[in-house]
Amino acid sequence: LGRPVTVLPAMRFMCYHDVGGDMQPHVDLAKTDPGLGRASTHTFMLHLATCHAGGQTVLLQHLAGDAVLAAMAPVRGRLVLFPHVCPHAGLPVEVVPKLFLRGELLADEEGTAA
Repeated sequence: LGRPVTVLPAMRFMCYHDVGGDMQPHVDLAKTDPGLGRASTHTFMLHLATCHAGGQTVLLQHLAGDAVLAAMAPVRGRLVLFPHVCPHAGLPVEVVPKLFLRGELLADEEGTAA
C-alpha cells in the first residue's frame, strides 16, 4: 500500500467444505477498530490450503457486470489484498477444502497507524 497499516484484531477462518461452494459478487463492509475508533479500508485473505481446481477470487470492474480485472487462484501462502469498495466474487470450488484467514486492514492516510 505504500503507507502504514493497522491490522484489525477480529479475523475469521473461512472454509468451503463442499464442492460448488461460491460467493456471489459483492463489496465488503468496513469494520471499526475498537481501539482507534476508525473504519477499515481493505480486506485481506491469506490462503491456508491450495485448491487444485476452482475457487478463484475474482476482482470485478462493476458489481453488476462480469468484466474480470484479476483472478487469483487459492494457493497456500498467497495473500490477497484489495480495497473494500472493489467488487469481487468467489468462483465455485471444484476441489475442497478452500481454507483461508480473512481480515481487515486500516490503511493510514494521516501517519497515525498503531
